[in-house]
Amino acid sequence: MGGNPFGIGARVKLFEGKQVQYAENQPVRGFQSSVEPGVILFGLGDTEQVDSLLVSWPGDK
Repeated sequence: MGGNPFGIGARVKLFEGKQVQYAENQPVRGFQSSVEPGVILFGLGDTEQVDSLLVSWPGDK
Protein backbone atom coordinates (compact mmCIF):
# COMPACT_ATOMS: atom_id res chain seq x y z
CA MET A 1 0.00 0.00 0.00
CA GLY A 2 1.39 3.40 -0.89
CA GLY A 3 0.38 6.94 -1.53
CA ASN A 4 -2.30 8.47 0.68
CA PRO A 5 -4.96 5.78 1.36
CA PHE A 6 -6.79 7.86 3.99
CA GLY A 7 -6.97 11.01 1.87
CA ILE A 8 -5.14 13.14 4.43
CA GLY A 9 -5.38 16.78 3.36
CA ALA A 10 -8.49 16.30 1.21
CA ARG A 11 -10.99 19.17 1.29
CA VAL A 12 -14.73 18.54 0.95
CA LYS A 13 -17.57 20.99 0.25
CA LEU A 14 -21.18 19.88 0.57
CA PHE A 15 -23.87 21.93 -1.20
CA GLU A 16 -27.53 21.75 -0.15
CA GLY A 17 -29.84 24.55 -1.25
CA LYS A 18 -28.23 27.82 -0.12
CA GLN A 19 -26.17 26.03 2.53
CA VAL A 20 -22.51 25.12 2.05
CA GLN A 21 -20.56 23.02 4.54
CA TYR A 22 -16.80 22.61 4.44
CA ALA A 23 -14.48 20.06 6.04
CA GLU A 24 -10.84 19.17 5.70
CA ASN A 25 -9.42 15.73 6.43
CA GLN A 26 -6.74 16.57 9.00
CA PRO A 27 -6.70 13.96 11.79
CA VAL A 28 -4.39 16.04 14.02
CA ARG A 29 -6.32 18.29 16.42
CA GLY A 30 -3.59 19.55 18.72
CA PHE A 31 -0.85 18.43 21.03
CA GLN A 32 -1.25 14.65 21.51
CA SER A 33 -4.79 14.81 20.15
CA SER A 34 -6.18 13.26 16.98
CA VAL A 35 -9.28 11.71 15.44
CA GLU A 36 -9.76 8.72 13.15
CA PRO A 37 -8.22 9.45 9.72
CA GLY A 38 -10.37 9.34 6.62
CA VAL A 39 -13.70 10.10 8.32
CA ILE A 40 -15.56 13.34 7.57
CA LEU A 41 -19.07 13.83 8.95
CA PHE A 42 -21.61 16.49 7.95
CA GLY A 43 -24.74 17.39 9.91
CA LEU A 44 -27.74 17.33 7.58
CA GLY A 45 -30.67 17.55 10.00
CA ASP A 46 -33.87 16.54 8.18
CA THR A 47 -32.25 16.82 4.74
CA GLU A 48 -32.53 13.54 2.84
CA GLN A 49 -30.57 14.53 -0.27
CA VAL A 50 -27.75 16.97 -1.00
CA ASP A 51 -27.27 18.89 -4.25
CA SER A 52 -23.59 18.10 -4.73
CA LEU A 53 -20.31 17.23 -3.08
CA LEU A 54 -16.95 18.63 -4.21
CA VAL A 55 -13.77 16.80 -3.16
CA SER A 56 -10.37 18.45 -3.69
CA TRP A 57 -7.51 16.03 -3.17
CA PRO A 58 -4.07 17.14 -1.95
CA GLY A 59 -2.22 18.74 -4.84
CA ASP A 60 -5.58 20.13 -6.14
CA LYS A 61 -6.43 16.99 -8.09
